[in-house]
Amino acid sequence: VDWPREKVHLALTSGLKKLLDCESVVIHERAGPWNKVVSLKPGETGMREFPQDVGVVGFVLKSGNAVMSERAEMLPSFDRQIDQPSGKQVRSLLCCPLQDGYSHCNGVVMATHKRVGSFSRSDEALLKALCVQYGEILASREKFQELQRNNETLSFLLSASRSLSSQTALPDIVSAAQKLAADLVKCEASNIFVHDPENRSLFTFHPSGRLISVPISDASVVGVC
Repeated sequence: VDWPREKVHLALTSGLKKLLDCESVVIHERAGPWNKVVSLKPGETGMREFPQDVGVVGFVLKSGNAVMSERAEMLPSFDRQIDQPSGKQVRSLLCCPLQDGYSHCNGVVMATHKRVGSFSRSDEALLKALCVQYGEILASREKFQELQRNNETLSFLLSASRSLSSQTALPDIVSAAQKLAADLVKCEASNIFVHDPENRSLFTFHPSGRLISVPISDASVVGVC
């Protein structure tokens, strides 16, 4: 459960290729609240993402029904970008939903290019059975990762609260909060703009302590926000 997603996908798909005797197996897993699925890039190095409603992958993810075809490119939902992982023309295709113990579909497994003959109903039954196990593995990993993220966030918030409680002057509070925000999102710098409703403006502080005021308008990003 503490493996990175890339390592988990690689371990699961390498075994499936042997079991199904096919050239390619790809796991497309739901990723967070952004209506995306993520999968290994061709060559099995790094991850890529797609909208979760595209292609055969999107159809299986939404319907929960498996798809098996010997003329995959003729399927109405077929999309070359997501359903043709290696760029090679797809002959045979078998795609099944990944479901956890609560029948929640958290991804799909797509197998393509059966080495000898065609995918069979036995292949489909085998993949469906394994998808239940794999769905549980991915769900358990995601829960573990979520707990880790929550613990890290709570630890950060506690540290931030202690750091800010020692400040009394507004410029010092803003400066300390900016540093904490940059640490949280792992960026080089951040700026915090404080709302001044009386003057319909926003203000922040230069490192020297000088006040910088910005009107609330569509002329700036902070104004739009």
